[in-house]
Amino acid sequence: MKKTLIFLVLLLVVGASLPIIGNKIVTYYIDGEIVTLKSKGITLNFKSETPGYFYTSKQYEFILNDVDAFAGYLTEYGAGLLPPYTDELLKSIVFRLDMKYHNIPFLEPISIDIYPMYISDGMMSKLQGSENIFFKNFQKFVTRQGLLYHIDYDLLSENYSGYIKNIDYNERNYDGSNIILTLHNAVFNGSGAFNGSSSLQSDVEKIFYKTTGTSKEISVEITKMSTKSTKTLTQTTEEMYDETKEMYDKSKDMYQQSGMPERVETLKKQSENAVREMYDTSMKMKSMFFKSKDTKTNEETNIEIEGSDINISSQKDGETTKNKSYFFFESLNLKSTNIDLEMSTVKYDSSMSGMDTKTYKELKSLASLLKEDPSLSVLNDLKVSAINLLSNGLKVQVPELSVANVNYYGEDLGGFKLHTALNVKEDKHLAAKMLFSPLFIVQNIDFKINLTLSKKIFNRFIQDVPFAIVSTLGSKQTAKDLMYDISYINGNLRVNGKSVI
Repeated sequence: MKKTLIFLVLLLVVGASLPIIGNKIVTYYIDGEIVTLKSKGITLNFKSETPGYFYTSKQYEFILNDVDAFAGYLTEYGAGLLPPYTDELLKSIVFRLDMKYHNIPFLEPISIDIYPMYISDGMMSKLQGSENIFFKNFQKFVTRQGLLYHIDYDLLSENYSGYIKNIDYNERNYDGSNIILTLHNAVFNGSGAFNGSSSLQSDVEKIFYKTTGTSKEISVEITKMSTKSTKTLTQTTEEMYDETKEMYDKSKDMYQQSGMPERVETLKKQSENAVREMYDTSMKMKSMFFKSKDTKTNEETNIEIEGSDINISSQKDGETTKNKSYFFFESLNLKSTNIDLEMSTVKYDSSMSGMDTKTYKELKSLASLLKEDPSLSVLNDLKVSAINLLSNGLKVQVPELSVANVNYYGEDLGGFKLHTALNVKEDKHLAAKMLFSPLFIVQNIDFKINLTLSKKIFNRFIQDVPFAIVSTLGSKQTAKDLMYDISYINGNLRVNGKSVI
């Protein structure tokens, strides 16, 4: 009887202490995530806490104070660089994070609401001063949690799900200009640490954006969009552990024997490069429609896409990078004052491999910087970086670029299919050679091209182009198509088996 009583007392004590222990575990985890976020350029400040025996609520405010660090974080997870001028917008917004969780963390997921609560007066003045955009009540809309991002995060499984609050924003000015922003049924789910997701899938039923000004009208509508992003390691956990341990042991021995921290840093970088990572991002849309209209001249530009499927991935393998891109459209239509073009079953599949990772990152950064600062110095740096990338060699493969049918101003012209492979050979002296003549790059290039296109397309478009001389070099033909097999290998140009150069 006494043992039973002692057991029951111990059980009650343990049970009663579970919420206290659980709260400390969650707090420890959150504090660790806050430290990690700071390294990514995000300052998260604790504001208040409402403690309870079973539930605890916490409030934080955060602001993006280091856009470069945050951009690097996005690139690390395959999200790409921030668009130009985004940094100025993000720096101006103060976000609120409201968190509520059960003190026994495995019973319920952590509930999180993230929303902007303040936009600077400087940014508001720019928004209100922009042509075709009138944000008279946008500040009020924001402060009333008009833009809200909700997450339910399972601390144990590191799985999460959530939604973006529906947006129906409509503002009209006295002069007739207005803005409409609609976002309906945007949900998402994924897995991974809170500060760095390893996978994310989202679905949006409808996105609609329209601005009407005194001189221009722009509208974009997207229906049933689904996106998926994953980050995977191509090595097993055991392989990663063995390599990391080996590098650590080497670095420890070297440090003790030589006392040269810089050599330890070199080995650290080698251990980082030992792990291969793949980023994969895909997107599907039922439809997308873009319209731009000059309200003074009534000139319009319309782009309409049906049934799109897009996939982009990047694989880092040691010191080289491989990118792959795939685009598919059931239909792609372009209409304006100067063009009326409809295309069906559009496919594009390509890859670029063997790129020096360090130079490739530098090139992307400079390309992004050029959009903000189109100066001669940035342009020159971009050219130098591009030459450096080519000097290390790379391969380009386009297994397919095709269109089933082209309709041009109401006339069906048939389709075309292109396959190409290009190899740029490594040449560490390329930069010096190109100082004398850019044509030196030709010596380092081999390529093959297989092209099949309808005779109607050839007759309608290519006869007025100098490249049409290829037609005199013995093309293969069927009743409807022309076919070309072109290769340039080691300085020898051949077209359909015949040597040209």
